[in-house]
Amino acid sequence: MNQFQTELDVATIDYNKQLKNDLTAYFQAINPKIVILDMFTNGLLSYYSKILLENVSQNMHLICNDALSFNTLLNAPSNLYKIPPNKTFVENTASFLTKRYQTHIGIAVAGIHDFEEKENKIYIGYSFYNNTISRIIECSGSQEIRYNQIINSVFGYLKMLFIKYPIINKRS
Repeated sequence: MNQFQTELDVATIDYNKQLKNDLTAYFQAINPKIVILDMFTNGLLSYYSKILLENVSQNMHLICNDALSFNTLLNAPSNLYKIPPNKTFVENTASFLTKRYQTHIGIAVAGIHDFEEKENKIYIGYSFYNNTISRIIECSGSQEIRYNQIINSVFGYLKMLFIKYPIINKRS
């Protein structure tokens, strides 16, 4: 079991390093503006985006924990906020963020905690250069493992969007 855990740890470190290299390359090539709304990890997305993106883009991170902060701080329409969160909510929120803050990429993350089962259902919405898409992930395990799964999912799917919707930066 110990050997397996060591191999898993090394694979995770290598994955994070490769993900960082890939995202850095994409962000340096096109220099996008990005806004991330975190309604689940209490700021961990902000922390890890700083590590993964290392000042290669103009970015903003917002943390909202309830309807009041969502509607007041974002100046969002009152009918946008939904409890419990769903796929449509995160897609509409990501799209709203890109329009509200005039960015190229908007990411909204919301979820449902199940403390008894130690599981989470996470909704991730992306507005990526006028393409709106969402992902749903189910995380289980300890809190640390679940947060690691969320971080890898948010940025892993972002990397996939760069592949799915290639952007050609036309230089003058």
